[in-house]
Amino acid sequence: MTKKQYILIGSVALVLTLAGTSALILAAKDAFIGASREESNSYNSMPISKLISQSFGYDGKNLANCRANQQIMSRTFKLMIEADKLIQAEQFEKAYPIDCDALALVEKFPGLNCLHAVDILTAKAECEAKLGLRAERKKTLETLIVATEGTYNGMHERVAAALENLGDLLDDEDKQSEAIPYLERAYQIRLKGEGANSERTAYALSLLAHCQLDLKNYKEADRLYTQAIAVYEKLDGEGFSESQQIARENLANSYRWQNRHKEALACELSLIDDLHKKHLQNSLYMAAAFTSAADTSQDSGEKKLAEQYLTEAEAILSELDAKSDGREKANIYKDMADIYHEQGNSRAELTARINSIENSKTVKYSDDRDQIELAQNYLHAGGCALKLKDFDQARQFYSQALARARDNEEVKIGLKNDKEPLQKDWQKDLREYLKQSHKHMQGKPADRIQIGAMKAEETEIMDLLVDDKTSKDSQSVN
Repeated sequence: MTKKQYILIGSVALVLTLAGTSALILAAKDAFIGASREESNSYNSMPISKLISQSFGYDGKNLANCRANQQIMSRTFKLMIEADKLIQAEQFEKAYPIDCDALALVEKFPGLNCLHAVDILTAKAECEAKLGLRAERKKTLETLIVATEGTYNGMHERVAAALENLGDLLDDEDKQSEAIPYLERAYQIRLKGEGANSERTAYALSLLAHCQLDLKNYKEADRLYTQAIAVYEKLDGEGFSESQQIARENLANSYRWQNRHKEALACELSLIDDLHKKHLQNSLYMAAAFTSAADTSQDSGEKKLAEQYLTEAEAILSELDAKSDGREKANIYKDMADIYHEQGNSRAELTARINSIENSKTVKYSDDRDQIELAQNYLHAGGCALKLKDFDQARQFYSQALARARDNEEVKIGLKNDKEPLQKDWQKDLREYLKQSHKHMQGKPADRIQIGAMKAEETEIMDLLVDDKTSKDSQSVN
């Protein structure tokens, strides 16, 4: 605790002692200790009178009201501390309802325009992110922006962070036109507060660039990514930056999607070289970089070179600790599987799909997007098994995809609205699966109940997973 904070606590204690409420002195101390979830400089910039008023609402006259507010704040801080401990232990499902209760109390007193509300809303949004509560998180972030702007002067770093989180969420929901204004405001706050050559300013630029990339505004995306990477390179001596790697990978993606394959590969190989220099050759970062280089090589027709890079990536992934990031490993294996799919290598694709699926299962907290991608992996795996003439395995994979669509409306909608380039391929494989299903059963002994169950499942697959046009095509085939 800083010297200034001790002075502030002493000032609060003096005022409350003069009011004849010695019990509130301890509460004042608890207030500062409980609110120390964020850096102490959040409080240093506030006038003493505002801190006293914000803590208890004491105006020197209404002592009864002050005591009532003290009880609310005492309970609020206890909840904040309890939730914070659970978050540190990654027990988000237990912390979340506690933060909700704390928010309800702070809304009673002192209101949302205070540091305590900002802390609670920040923790609540973190829990919602981990628990996959996207709609709730969006509302929380909107409230957090209002709270931070009301608490600070509108140009504080916590305002920028709230704007960035909401903008990133909207971008992830393909709402780039809504996201960009938030991200532009965040960038201006970073630029004014930290200058052009800070990592946070570069990160704000990268978020804006990603929106432009999703909108296929490649020229603007390239400009923003190049500007961000230049800042990262100036700060390179400070150590490895994951944000820098993501920016460089996305710049390579932009080049690839513009068919500028030489520039894309040069960007990826430069990243690989830098990871070697930073002794990160056996990391998820390196595996992702090799997979990205393989993707570019495949797109440019360099199949053998793509296979070499995939072999490098697979070797790294096989050596990684089981405790490494399951979501990231699942994403890398999925990207590898997509490349094998383009090569027509069904066996290698199936292995990569299964690895992606197994790593997805290790992710403790997942949202609807994660479940949609998992269902897509099951559908593609079913197609691989079908091509390898393993009909029973194909049925198992399709049943898993069906179960996820059956249990989650968002997964069902996501699969039907799948805009990925490979969507037509799994739809085609699924039609072939339905076409072969009856022929497959004709050669096997089975009772009517089993056949009936399988037919019912096939009908459900058509209803849940196949779009209307595909359903008609499938019916005409059968």
